[in-house]
Amino acid sequence: MQRGSDVPEPGPVREGDTMARGFMYADGASAEVAQARNSDLSKDQIVAFGQSKNSLVREIIASRSDCPLGIMVTLTHDRETDVRAAVAGNTSASRTVMEHLTDDKQIPVLEALINNPALPPDLLEAMAFHRRSEVRGLVTARLDGASAPSAQQQDGATPELRDRVFDQRAGERDAAVLDIATGRQLHPDPAPEPEATPQTSTETVGDYRSPEAL
Repeated sequence: MQRGSDVPEPGPVREGDTMARGFMYADGASAEVAQARNSDLSKDQIVAFGQSKNSLVREIIASRSDCPLGIMVTLTHDRETDVRAAVAGNTSASRTVMEHLTDDKQIPVLEALINNPALPPDLLEAMAFHRRSEVRGLVTARLDGASAPSAQQQDGATPELRDRVFDQRAGERDAAVLDIATGRQLHPDPAPEPEATPQTSTETVGDYRSPEAL
């Protein structure tokens, strides 16, 4: 008998075994996920979970109000869209983080950012002129929602942007009025031209000549 011959050979993999192993590695079944949701984590623990290989753990950390700035900045560059979206929706995110995410390519990230009540009004206004119509539509929806009485109390900085957004350009005397949904310039009716001032006649009337004709 050869050495090790008493070790049984592995049998064929059964479907139930595969499902069990899959469940063991599922994000929701990870003990790390439950730990990441713990409200009593220390800063060092949060940083460690923010570097987890489990994307769901990183997403949870990105959404925490006590997420340190350093790890939040790192997560803005995460390869997973859901993780970046969690950062974008975090009301504790700094202005620098939010400003960086305005250039994200994924709509879910931009949508989370637009709907973040902590987004500064000037960044929201800038996104109203985004090149993608979906993003402009999301801004319009946010501003329409802010015009409701219940929303005005929570977000009083944005109603003035609802109807008009002024595009201030260097060298222009007046601000151009733009349509917030399309970003196109509106052309208001031109102001009436002033009436011409009648000129004083210099012709001779009888024997009298005006002083200008002398």
